[in-house]
Amino acid sequence: MERKIYNIKRGWLFKTKRDFAKRWNIEIEDRFYERCITLIGDIINPKQLSELEQKIFLIVGEIYKGEKKFSGVISIFNHFNGLHDSYFAFHETALYSLLMQLKDVKFLEALENIINFCKKDKDDEFLLTFNDIVLMSNKPFRLYYNDKYEFHPSNIEIFDQVLINDVLEFLKDYPKAKKQLSEALKIFITKENYRDVVDKTRLSLELFLTQLLNNEKSLENQKDEILRYFGNLLDENFKKMFLEILNYYQRLNNNRAKHCKSNGQEFKDYEVEFLIYLVGNFLQLFMTFNKFKK
Repeated sequence: MERKIYNIKRGWLFKTKRDFAKRWNIEIEDRFYERCITLIGDIINPKQLSELEQKIFLIVGEIYKGEKKFSGVISIFNHFNGLHDSYFAFHETALYSLLMQLKDVKFLEALENIINFCKKDKDDEFLLTFNDIVLMSNKPFRLYYNDKYEFHPSNIEIFDQVLINDVLEFLKDYPKAKKQLSEALKIFITKENYRDVVDKTRLSLELFLTQLLNNEKSLENQKDEILRYFGNLLDENFKKMFLEILNYYQRLNNNRAKHCKSNGQEFKDYEVEFLIYLVGNFLQLFMTFNKFKK
């Protein structure tokens, strides 16, 4: 059965490609890397190219041999048309050549750093266009802005808006917790070490509670403090249900994650995804309750 998604914004690129594909009864072609590189070329300031290239080459572990010289024809054309400051042949740069070679997580890592180097503030139009590209290629992640641009896993988008984007925004005031959750989401994209994802997700919740409740207690010792925090503003049945689910979550971590000696492959993709969303739900309750309490 086809999954329905409501109230998710789409940019001009997705709408244009979708409409054309519908008229001709064809699939939208997957040109993820090419579209990303084209979009990135539009946001790079040529004056900062050398600095940017050195940084990205270092991050991905490649030797930087210096900035490439543009072709004479391009340079003369730019000079006579006054384009030397606003336009350059991105396809002739060392950075372009590097991006064409990178794949998967390495490509995303380079992309994330390029975007943050070039854009210091939130650009909604850029986010829409970039996520259109991701959506058309059916990639399991989205680009978000929370103080900086970051890639995070994305499955059912109507939930992701609340459980990933909004929760991360809420955690800005809880930097240690946010750091752990952000790292967990990035590792989850790689699908390499699910145990680390589970550990960091749990640690995020634990660090959040220690800051919120102003103590140094472990997760399993926070129950009384949580009850005091909610007070009479949360129904008793909700409090019991919350603590019961939290108790099962702690047991799972103690029995399977905390003392697990495997290499992380023991966890299944869908299990880890469930735990991420579960912790997201825990945090989302505190987020909405906090707004109500104020």
